[in-house]
Amino acid sequence: MVKRLFLACLSLITIVASNAQSWIDVTDDFLFFFRFEGNDLSTGWSGTGYGSANPHENAEHYSRNYNTYQEIKGLAAGKYRVSLDAFYRMGNSSNDYNLYSNGDYFNYQHAELYASSSINTNYFVKIAPASSAAISNSLGGAASQVSYGGWWGGSDLYIPNNMEAAYYWFEAGYYDNSLECEVGSDGNLTIGIRKSTTINEDWTCIDNWKLEYYGMVVPATSLSISPSTIEMAIGESSTLKYTIRPNNATYKKLSWKSSNTNVATV
Repeated sequence: MVKRLFLACLSLITIVASNAQSWIDVTDDFLFFFRFEGNDLSTGWSGTGYGSANPHENAEHYSRNYNTYQEIKGLAAGKYRVSLDAFYRMGNSSNDYNLYSNGDYFNYQHAELYASSSINTNYFVKIAPASSAAISNSLGGAASQVSYGGWWGGSDLYIPNNMEAAYYWFEAGYYDNSLECEVGSDGNLTIGIRKSTTINEDWTCIDNWKLEYYGMVVPATSLSISPSTIEMAIGESSTLKYTIRPNNATYKKLSWKSSNTNVATV
């Protein structure tokens, strides 16, 4: 039987030598379904279940009060930043735009991003109004026109009106929300979104949770792969194991690729 030599090729690991503190992304290590992959809106989340009217790998709450959260354990004590893409529409689209354009909307901005730890049980920020990203053309999906141009020189403006449209606005970089918090020696942190007052037809849509730790980057100093070469028959598969040192290196994720996809794929 013909056998081919399979060579394991992986992207270079960046050796970080700086001793400066920085924001370190630990989302993949501690959060569950933070991007709602496969439209899974329940795994890892507690409290009020997310709604989903034709979700686009995002989540929503429509015209109701809610408290949806995720409990995180095993964190190092210290400073963290919680972020997500989200907007809160204050009632229907017209009402949201009128409140936002008048500038006096804080008391109607009921949806909050929050965090709770043993250091402080009530970190929170108001979630961005939908009309804070009113733009001159729809990015896709169903959008609501909230402002009309005309002979007086106004502009046509649009905001998302379904979950598909929300996805496109998020992908374009709109509606970033974040807060900073402290985690105590118990290593526990709860993150979530909540709302206790409802305006008829109000809507919260979210995606892309992110958790970052502010600390010292521990550089990766070595990488070993076992085995380093494998001989396989056509159609066979095998598993490679890798070890990164030191064990507490900050960045331990690898990107794998084949040097010749006509011979083998990863």
